[in-house]
Amino acid sequence: MFSLTPQERKALLFISILIITGSTIRLFHLGSGANNTCRDLDSEIIKNTASSDNINNKININVVSQEKLKEIPGVGSVIAARIVEYRQSFGLFKGLEDLKKVKGIGGKKAEAMKGYIIF
Repeated sequence: MFSLTPQERKALLFISILIITGSTIRLFHLGSGANNTCRDLDSEIIKNTASSDNINNKININVVSQEKLKEIPGVGSVIAARIVEYRQSFGLFKGLEDLKKVKGIGGKKAEAMKGYIIF
């Protein structure tokens, strides 16, 4: 076996404490809803800086209403509701990979929607 010097033991202890503290803080923030505040701010920034309707006639799925989402070909009221619910729970969509996480939207549907949406 190997032995650690007193200085190495202190460094190892310090790093362990940092990891545990960071994990605890992260869990606290996830449970407290602090992330919702950030998501709300992200939504407000997007609403204030970009048109909620379209750029090049595309729908920004991060800001539009459930009704507007139904204008995307292949998106009905159920998928539109799931998109809004996902957006509220997990934050803004960054790309097609995030969109594929919505129940009912697979690779083919996401690719079909790609020409009608922006993030």
